[in-house]
Amino acid sequence: MSTFGDRLKNLRIEKNLTQQDIADILGVGRATIAGYETKGKQPDFDKLKSISDYFDVSIDYLLGRTDERKLIPCPDVSNFPDEDAKQFMKYLNMDITLKSVKSGDKHSELSKKDKQEIDEYIKDLESNVAGLMFDGQPISDEDKQLLLEQIERTAELIKLRNKEKYTPKKYRKK
Repeated sequence: MSTFGDRLKNLRIEKNLTQQDIADILGVGRATIAGYETKGKQPDFDKLKSISDYFDVSIDYLLGRTDERKLIPCPDVSNFPDEDAKQFMKYLNMDITLKSVKSGDKHSELSKKDKQEIDEYIKDLESNVAGLMFDGQPISDEDKQLLLEQIERTAELIKLRNKEKYTPKKYRKK
């Protein structure tokens, strides 16, 4: 991944700006910007935030922690009814946890048998969702598929959490 200096220089060049232009925007000297770009110097938090805001990129992008320029903002749930907000945050947490598990951040992995059990469970569910209703109306095939996908993701997460929770320490991968 790129360093902060590389990212800053590339963003500056994309906007056809000089080091002096960026220095003027941030209220620092040109030598400071040169130090950021070539000598590995790091800005303070306020300058980092200003650079992020000016170029409309995330701080994680500037620091080289991700190649995604903008992070997807989390919606404001303060206006949600309490129960809806709790459900949304629970879903969001589950989704992030599942992504981190799939990306290899956790030690457990689903075995072939685990995947087969989940597939069988989903196939069984598929045959039983024919008359499923939502708000008194039959749900569409697209919504049924979405529901089944979410159930499958949840089942994967539960299997992985249970493996971590109930596998004796001496059998866990390090």
